[in-house]
Amino acid sequence: MSAGSAVAALDENRLGALVSDVTTSICGIKFSLSTPSEAEAWIAASLPIKGGSPVTVSLSSDESCSRAMAAGMLQMSPADLDRPLIEDTFREILNMVAGQVKTALSLDQALGLPIIVAPAELQKKLGQGSRCIGLASGPLALMLLIAPGP
Repeated sequence: MSAGSAVAALDENRLGALVSDVTTSICGIKFSLSTPSEAEAWIAASLPIKGGSPVTVSLSSDESCSRAMAAGMLQMSPADLDRPLIEDTFREILNMVAGQVKTALSLDQALGLPIIVAPAELQKKLGQGSRCIGLASGPLALMLLIAPGP
């Protein structure tokens, strides 16, 4: 099965649960499936899973969501967080989510390093075989993108 067809076959509910399991355990925020947010992303990160069936896993969110997740993870007030600290926690959350996606896809491939990217870069990855999942927790909006290829 190609990476594109494997990604396309992933169940949306299962993907949402994978993300929410990570965020609930480390940030105390439980997400549910929602329509992908049309709000402009404030932060985005991407992580390649290289190998015979390369896949890229990405997350993006608005500022309030990324601050809330970082605050929950670090047990700090959202107002006390600077951008570099938020980026560090966002990359760590993505790393854990990508590990869950790798397991769901039964990939025997190494995770790459999560990097902060311009939110517009994620739009370029949308295409055949990619999955874009919207998640929400009250007013907090998070998007998961899984795309075949590096």
